[in-house]
Amino acid sequence: MVQAVNSKTLTSRLALFFTAISVVIGAIIFALVIGVLRWSEDRVGERRISIDRDAAIERFLDGEQGAIQVDKLTVAYNDLSKVPVPYQEFLHDKENFVGEVGDYLELITHGL
Repeated sequence: MVQAVNSKTLTSRLALFFTAISVVIGAIIFALVIGVLRWSEDRVGERRISIDRDAAIERFLDGEQGAIQVDKLTVAYNDLSKVPVPYQEFLHDKENFVGEVGDYLELITHGL
């Protein structure tokens, strides 16, 4: 005996299936885009830090002392004791530090 197939049920199931597939594909693409953006941002940041590091070293070798403003975002120190107190926690057990120090917003956005 052949059973009749309800076309509304079949259409609903197909619509639900393709909706679910679309959501999964969208989530995968979203995750890939976020990952690529973070990776490229980190690479640009690393490059900027290395350029600023070289500029700071050159200025310190030319005789400048203490804290120097390398650019709008970067301050370099040739003595770890001159680093402001809020940033001292990043220097525990280190002779030197070349890196980024962000705020709480960065912890939230990069913690995803």
